[in-house]
Amino acid sequence: MASSSGDATEWDSDGSFEYVPKFPKSPPPPLPLPISSASEGDSDDPAVEINDINNKLAHNSSMVHYWTEKCVGAERKLAYVTRQVNKAHYIERSTDFELKEENG
Repeated sequence: MASSSGDATEWDSDGSFEYVPKFPKSPPPPLPLPISSASEGDSDDPAVEINDINNKLAHNSSMVHYWTEKCVGAERKLAYVTRQVNKAHYIERSTDFELKEENG
């Protein structure tokens, strides 16, 4: 149960607070590839062709950055959830052990 105040804490099963990291929001997707003033290969002006290639490289670079950031964020979330699941299993196992000791 996340805190309603928006801080980075969460109630633990034992009633204590636990730090919950605030994951950054996904980066905005890159802008679409700019449209050339001339069709690819149709221009006689090398400057236009160079500019088109430069725009494509910049676009590809922003796409790589975008998807890298998305993957890094997903890995962080997965690591956090994995820790929470492992912690829950540990608490469940220790509770089961305590119940067995009490019963017999």
